[in-house]
Amino acid sequence: MLPPLLLTLSALTLTHVHAQVPDPPGLGFGPTYLMPRTSSYLIGYSTTLRVPRYPGTSEGLAVVWPGINTDARPTNLVQTIVGAERARRSSCLGKATGQQWCAFTSTNIGITQQKSGKGIPVEEGTDLFITYKYDETTKQFTQTLSIDGKEVSRQSLAVGKGTRFNTAVEVQRGFSGTIAAHSYRNNTFTFAAADPGFPGSLRVGRGIVASEPVTADGGKVWTVDEILIPDSKYGSARAAASPPKAS
Repeated sequence: MLPPLLLTLSALTLTHVHAQVPDPPGLGFGPTYLMPRTSSYLIGYSTTLRVPRYPGTSEGLAVVWPGINTDARPTNLVQTIVGAERARRSSCLGKATGQQWCAFTSTNIGITQQKSGKGIPVEEGTDLFITYKYDETTKQFTQTLSIDGKEVSRQSLAVGKGTRFNTAVEVQRGFSGTIAAHSYRNNTFTFAAADPGFPGSLRVGRGIVASEPVTADGGKVWTVDEILIPDSKYGSARAAASPPKAS
């Protein structure tokens, strides 16, 4: 199981959490597609994440994930993860080698504890079908991860209602390299009640290209055909890409 280090951009804005839990060493985030608020709450999300090129470094921790924060305080985070290096070693237990990532369902509990489902090795170009569903009766969020129509990882936990969403590229602990461009396709956001303000709430990070949200039922279900996340560089790779300072 991963150490409790995977965080959320939304959670980092909560000063009472930030004061209690120090940032992991070398924490960094790439551009994000963010829904910071909703007039309702999320009861479902699904997407197909195409696995990017492996970053080609043996140090640090690098992960890619779409996540839903909940209304718990401190917040919980539902986040199926594709991880490199430290993440793949701890979650695939040596089964992911070479240029393989490790994909797994996971939940961050209160920013301090990580609970993860089964990990499976995946390669560049693999399409991962991810679903998050909230059950009003059991109060559980169920995550499923499927490849070619076969479910490979699942997790169900009672963690609260979904109030925020974001994609993330996250690095920690000395990661230095490039996380390649990748895509989320056929995104579906389902709310408990119609949220006609969903498009206006979105914050789209620099370099991200995203389709316009579309609804056919007044705002209870929104679809976004594609979200394209650009390359992002960290550590020495970022320094090498920066223009030299004028003397």
